Amino acid sequence: EQARDAAEEAAAIEEAVNVVADAVATKRTNAAANAVRANATEARRRRRAKHRRTLNNFVSQTWGNLNRRCINGTHPKWNSRNLRSLKNGLRLELTRTELHAKVVEAWPVIPALWGAGQKVVLRRIDTRGPVSVANTRFCSLRESNRRTVLETFARRAAKAVIDNPEINRAAPAVPTTPVMVPTAADPLNAIMAPVTVSWINTIG
Repeated sequence: EQARDAAEEAAAIEEAVNVVADAVATKRTNAAANAVRANATEARRRRRAKHRRTLNNFVSQTWGNLNRRCINGTHPKWNSRNLRSLKNGLRLELTRTELHAKVVEAWPVIPALWGAGQKVVLRRIDTRGPVSVANTRFCSLRESNRRTVLETFARRAAKAVIDNPEINRAAPAVPTTPVMVPTAADPLNAIMAPVTVSWINTIG
């Protein structure tokens, strides 16, 4: 009887050892499979990112976005993102060949901005003008948003001065004609067209 009990105990121990060994092997197999899947996903992501950030693909993406945002584009898209531009009658007066030339001119800096984590956009110098060769420049999305805020504030200040006779008498007129000067804040200005500077009059 003691021998039988010892044999049963030995069998139970062996079974427990086998279960643990199987679990460890399964865990290692799952970890290896997960690593393979992760490596494949990362490689796929890098290939796609490399394709997205080539010159020709950047031209294609920018050209497609312009045709969706402009009223005379090949496929204007009336969604929430493009609605304001389409309602304002934004016109595309830029050919794909001209866009390609602008990208080639700015290309030494565009990849550097991407490497710094910046998104590059084609911005109009005069936001009330068309999309044309002379009225567009490449800059980072952060710089574009900053300039949009400044220009909006300047237009509101100018409107307040014009609408309020007392302020209009007390303060000098706000210039409405843009002056084109380069700025060192944006590295693209070294090779691209200068930008519009907005004025903000200090009142009081």
